[in-house]
This record gives sequence, C-alpha cells and structure tokens, in this order.
Amino acid sequence: MLVSEKEFNNFWKEIDEGKETMRQLQNKETLEFHDLTDEMFVRFFDNRDPAMFREVSEHEQEYNKLFIRLSGHFLCDHLPDDFFTYEDEDQMQLIEDSAWEPLEYHSGSQVYNLIDSLTYCVQCIVKEGK
Repeated sequence: MLVSEKEFNNFWKEIDEGKETMRQLQNKETLEFHDLTDEMFVRFFDNRDPAMFREVSEHEQEYNKLFIRLSGHFLCDHLPDDFFTYEDEDQMQLIEDSAWEPLEYHSGSQVYNLIDSLTYCVQCIVKEGK
C-alpha cells in the first residue's frame, strides 16, 4: 500500500525532530530526495522497489549544501537548492548561463570544477576544525 501525502505529512507533525534520526534517500530515476525516519522508511517502501533508491550519506548532504552555498563565489547568484536533481546537461547549462562575468567564457564543467574544488577545501577545513 502506498503512503498518501496526507499520511506522510502527519508523520512529520508527530515527530520531535531532535529525537528521530532522519535518513535521506534519493530516487535513482527521478532524482527526488526524501527525508524519512526509520518508521517512515518502512512504510515508504510498501509497494516500492528499494533498488530504485539510494541512501544519501551525511557527507554527501553536507557537500551538496556547501556546493550550493559556495556557488555564489563563481556565479551571479547561488544555485537553487534542488540543483542536484537536475540532469547533468541542465546543471552545466545553468552554470554557464549564470557564470560571473570574469568566467563567462569558461565552460559549465570548468566553472563546476572551480566550485567543486572550493567545496572540497572548505569541507577539509571544517573537518579539521571539529
């Protein structure tokens, strides 16, 4: 049995965020993200193929948030929060279209690599500081 949106939202109201461990899953086909508690996880997979989903690690979640935040150093504006749900071609096109003026003649992948390098450096600094 599929979980209705109403039932899914009721779970959110009942959960005390500080006490439940959330798991983030990504649909491999649609690239949608789903944040679920353990109980929601079990109900979520009723009549769904678990092979269609992958669990997003805490490290990857942190990387995605940092990447989006740091993108503003190379682009005219920060990337949207759902950037990692876009197709690769759409990601590169968005980066090319919003590249900061000194980088406007660089390809999307070159600018992506600059953002990626900065994100990696910041993650290393944060990790060392903990």
